[in-house]
Amino acid sequence: VISYSEAVAVAVVCNISFESLPSVLNFYHELGVCLFYSRVPGLSEKVITSPEWLVRQIGKLIHPSEEEVKSQPDIKRFRKTLKEEGVLGERLYKKVWENCIEISSEEMMDLLCFFLLAFPMWEEPHDSKKFFAPLLLPRMSLHGDSSSCIQSSTSLHIIFNTNYTPPGFFVRLIASLGKHRKC
Repeated sequence: VISYSEAVAVAVVCNISFESLPSVLNFYHELGVCLFYSRVPGLSEKVITSPEWLVRQIGKLIHPSEEEVKSQPDIKRFRKTLKEEGVLGERLYKKVWENCIEISSEEMMDLLCFFLLAFPMWEEPHDSKKFFAPLLLPRMSLHGDSSSCIQSSTSLHIIFNTNYTPPGFFVRLIASLGKHRKC
């Protein structure tokens, strides 16, 4: 990860004007060579030179290695809450990304929110931040048994333990159901 000012210095060496640098960074972003998020708070002043690095950082949260789980026993219950309820607490993401000096844990959460992978939750009391991560909820089958699909119109009731429905959730739910429809 380099700062935008470091990217400017590289651009000068490569005869790229200051004015065209955002377009050049967006072009390389589209190619997958680097990542430049001009619309994400905190990340507009950074260029991620290795997309794989960012994927590994996010992967630490979603699929931690056994070594990471063993080295972080104090957050085991927070991982369980994430896995079972889709609730990502501040203690978990700060612990997971505590050694990430290139991008802060708050900037990582801004990125997840930007892509609608996490949604801020407001609960009382406000002792710590929480995010709802619906894609991390356990998958449930829509089939009564594996041999037959649900053929009739069925009501779907979703109850959130947190009394919070994130914006865009139902649009993503309907799109996901349509994508995986087998009947």
